[in-house]
Amino acid sequence: MNKLAEETFGQSSHFWYDGLPLYKEGTYAKELQLSEPLKTILLQVKDDFHRKEATEYFWYIYGNEQTQDALHEKVRPNIMIRYQSGEFFVRMNIADADFALSLERVLDFETELREQLKKAIF
Repeated sequence: MNKLAEETFGQSSHFWYDGLPLYKEGTYAKELQLSEPLKTILLQVKDDFHRKEATEYFWYIYGNEQTQDALHEKVRPNIMIRYQSGEFFVRMNIADADFALSLERVLDFETELREQLKKAIF
């Protein structure tokens, strides 16, 4: 992962990254693979979290590949994380094919990342 930017707005710290590998070759199309990215994200978020003193944190993490949706538009999956008041919120934005092929994995990933972040930070 490559850090694109880091900014602070009041008590809010924001981190942008790109280059996170999220895909593997699948039977019908590229498929999301999320176990390795989880480890990478945990390490980076933990490092960023402990280097700053803010009340809110935001991470915007972009995948290293794009896919194409049904409208023939390019879609780059991304993961957004917010920390506020002792809670993490995780959202992964994906293309329509990823929704069809990997929705359960994405939902499990969001839950697992949120739980692992709580353990890693506290």
